[in-house]
Amino acid sequence: MKKFGLLLIALVITFAYARTDGERMIEKRSEKKITEKAKKIPPTPRLISDGYELTIEPASGQMLIGESQMLFTAGISPSFKNWDLNKPSVATKKTTFRVYETCGNGNFLQYFVSLTNDTNDLAMTQEQIISICTMYPEWLRQEEYMNLFLIKMDGAYLVVNITVKADCLSASVNHLGGSKTFEGSDKHRVFVPFKISRN
Repeated sequence: MKKFGLLLIALVITFAYARTDGERMIEKRSEKKITEKAKKIPPTPRLISDGYELTIEPASGQMLIGESQMLFTAGISPSFKNWDLNKPSVATKKTTFRVYETCGNGNFLQYFVSLTNDTNDLAMTQEQIISICTMYPEWLRQEEYMNLFLIKMDGAYLVVNITVKADCLSASVNHLGGSKTFEGSDKHRVFVPFKISRN
């Protein structure tokens, strides 16, 4: 009977330690998952326009990408029409913008919110995008790599992608929340307003 009691105590102690080890394993797995998730957040795109005064003039908001076939000679995505994006936006003042270059894998949302959580500060109008493509073509990444701009239409945020091949521009549009991951080593470019200044 005494031996049985000692054996029972030993089993209880062993079970207690086993539970502790199990809990520790669960904690370690949770920490590992959090660490892995953190690693998935891409580095902030690198500013490449520092030292340059890049500005676009005041705009009425009337010019539309979907109606600019003379500029986007390589094609315009039908999504501009299908998603009812061919409509005027707000007028804007003289705007300074910055250009960033991706340096880590990520999706559209990660690239933009890594610059600031306030997406309102990142959005441009279609006419502003047209102005940049017209006035600063040398800042567009070539060879069909992505040049990304954020727009806001009817309360929804969308990503306009301008690509260039053999000096011909094409325009497409995607949802900001798309889950597709892109290679940061391709050095895609992200264009955002820096500040709105003089009228």
